[in-house]
Amino acid sequence: MRRFLALLALALFPATALAQPKSWEIASFHLDLSVDPAGTLDVRETIAVRFVGSWNGIYRWIPVVESKEGWGKKFLHLTVQEIRDDRGTMLKYETSRESDYKKFKIYIPGAINTTRTVVIAYRVSNAVRYFDDHDELYWNVTGNEWSVPIRRASAIITLPPGAAEGLRATAYTGPYGARGQDYRLAITNNVVELGTTRGLGYKEGLTVAVGWPKGVVAGPSAAARAWALLLEYAIFLLPVIVFFGYFLVWYRVGRDPGLTKSIMPRYEPPGDLRPSELGAVVDGRVDQRDTSALLVDLAVRGFLKIEETKESGWLFDSTSYTFHRKKTPSEWSGLVPFERQMLDGLFSGGKSSVGLNSLKNHFYRDLEKIRKQVFASLKARLLPLQAGSSPRPVQHRLDLRVWRERRGGDRQRRGAGSQSALRQRRGGAGNHRGVCLQPDHAGVDRGGRPGETRCARLRRVSGPRRAGSAEARHARDL
Repeated sequence: MRRFLALLALALFPATALAQPKSWEIASFHLDLSVDPAGTLDVRETIAVRFVGSWNGIYRWIPVVESKEGWGKKFLHLTVQEIRDDRGTMLKYETSRESDYKKFKIYIPGAINTTRTVVIAYRVSNAVRYFDDHDELYWNVTGNEWSVPIRRASAIITLPPGAAEGLRATAYTGPYGARGQDYRLAITNNVVELGTTRGLGYKEGLTVAVGWPKGVVAGPSAAARAWALLLEYAIFLLPVIVFFGYFLVWYRVGRDPGLTKSIMPRYEPPGDLRPSELGAVVDGRVDQRDTSALLVDLAVRGFLKIEETKESGWLFDSTSYTFHRKKTPSEWSGLVPFERQMLDGLFSGGKSSVGLNSLKNHFYRDLEKIRKQVFASLKARLLPLQAGSSPRPVQHRLDLRVWRERRGGDRQRRGAGSQSALRQRRGGAGNHRGVCLQPDHAGVDRGGRPGETRCARLRRVSGPRRAGSAEARHARDL
């Protein structure tokens, strides 16, 4: 009965019963390599691969980094020319870098129980080794990364015609670092031919070393050697490059300004400027921070109250704000136009309280008016802009007024001898010219004398001043 069942299974499923495990191997690996007089290698690998079962392709690892004697590494520059089969059909491939190797993933269509040939052509520079008395090529013919056996490996290496005299060669077989002698080698004129005398096993390879007299292959120029050295040790230069890059950025934008005097902090806006006006002076525009500062300033001065409220939601509670009017419009006489516009926009229609969420659909119109009125107020308070210019250069082209805050006794202490210093401060004398801004209301300063103002520029104060005077203190504050 059991024999009958076995025969029945063999009849119904013959392919499954006789199926063999998938495998592949390299039937032959042949290398054609020529060295041109400039030292560049033209390489062509012809690899015959025998497939058992269904496969999609193969991997090829080509070493592109060599260890130098003593210390350091040498980097080879590899450029692929073509990858095709023996019938001339171009094959699809992908390249990547893995450690000291350049990895090729080569797709081979129709690799099912057959033998297919892959031809890889590429050029390599910086491969020749230059010594004082000779030049040398040390080349790993097959590579040592194959996980399958190589039944036969061979190579033909062609040197420039002048290398025939004094040409010598040797080879090695086996795994990495081995010095096996399982090969045959012949030198004919400027051509070296070699091949293995046995198959190569798991991760075994064939390596050849060829030497020829000095002068047959032109060595690289001094500039080329310097560039190659720079590329080889670029990783060690990276910290230096990063350091100088950060130093340049710090030198241009990170240094503190060179100050010859100490800076006195100010805790209030200079003069009678509002926070939103100062924001426009700082960055040349009236943005959301400036309008928020305007709201807080109005609340601090008692014109409105800001109340934080909690609104219940389906999943989470949200935070909002409610604005309460504290003063009626009849008490707004001391406000500048953009402050009145802010309060009018908030409490339009005679409202005394308004929520923040209710302002979304209409308050944006008032914000645009507020921005324009802030710049109009700056033009009226500070030096006018040139005709046709935009408000953006306010921070660069406007000078803040510095008005005298101490009156009466301060003027008496200066006495008659201070008149010449006063004229110097007004631009009549001194080491550099001063710029006197608009006089306060109809040309009368706060001390009561017509046409006299105390002025200073934002960056530099003209004329000499006594260190203890009120004007000097204001100049330092700015």
